[in-house]
Amino acid sequence: MERLLVGDEYLALENDEMALLKYFVLEDTKRIEGTNDKRKTYGLEIEKWTKHDVERDAVYDVTTKKDVAFDMMYSIKENKLMPVHLKDVVMDMI
Repeated sequence: MERLLVGDEYLALENDEMALLKYFVLEDTKRIEGTNDKRKTYGLEIEKWTKHDVERDAVYDVTTKKDVAFDMMYSIKENKLMPVHLKDVVMDMI
């Protein structure tokens, strides 16, 4: 699996601490059942880095279209979403 960095954003948290949010598109190759054919799939991942902790969440196999995965992640990044929101937002997007 390859992690493709889309970008990062700084976010001020409620406790005056700063967080660095990193946004990734995940590229994987899956074998199609019953065949020898392979297909690329794309997922999404967010990491939240603070002084004391790293939090991350990922959603795998969201789409087979690279441009769709990047469009989704650009929208997620633009809204500075955190890992805890990723799964719900992706479900709403698809």
